[in-house]
Amino acid sequence: MTPERANWLEALLEENLRRTPAPDNLLERLRQPQREMIQSRRSGLVFGFAALVTAVLIATVVLPRLDQARQAEVAARVLHSGDPVAIRTWVKNSTGFDVPLSKALPASIQLVEARSEEPGAAKIVFRLDGQETILSVTAAGGRKPLMQHQQGQRTWQAKGLDYELHGGPAKFDAACMLCHAAM
Repeated sequence: MTPERANWLEALLEENLRRTPAPDNLLERLRQPQREMIQSRRSGLVFGFAALVTAVLIATVVLPRLDQARQAEVAARVLHSGDPVAIRTWVKNSTGFDVPLSKALPASIQLVEARSEEPGAAKIVFRLDGQETILSVTAAGGRKPLMQHQQGQRTWQAKGLDYELHGGPAKFDAACMLCHAAM
């Protein structure tokens, strides 16, 4: 490198690399990202705390009310009663089905409850000689044989309704006394 070129380069470097005073707000600008980060963390903590408080409120206030509403809805779909007239009235009001339950039942039949678990269907639960038996009633879904027998189940149609009687080794003839007291 020639001496002229070296001087030229030194002069250029000296001019461009000399000390210059820092801007007055440089220190403030360097600290600003730290403040923003601290504020960001604070807002994140505040948001997290708010989310936690909301979750606790939901768990302690809203969910029990929803559960109470659900229990009330389930209770409206079930009637616990041993009274044939009360069950017949409840089934008619809940489903529109007039199930001809006998007003006086033999001692071998004890009514337990009536349920309407789905629209257009009712179940009448009773004990036949201590064995739980269920009479399901739905709107007739077309013509069927007058009566069908299967193991543990008997089905028939009457007055626009499908009936299905099912339970354990129930005495089906005795179960017919639920509706037909004169048998």
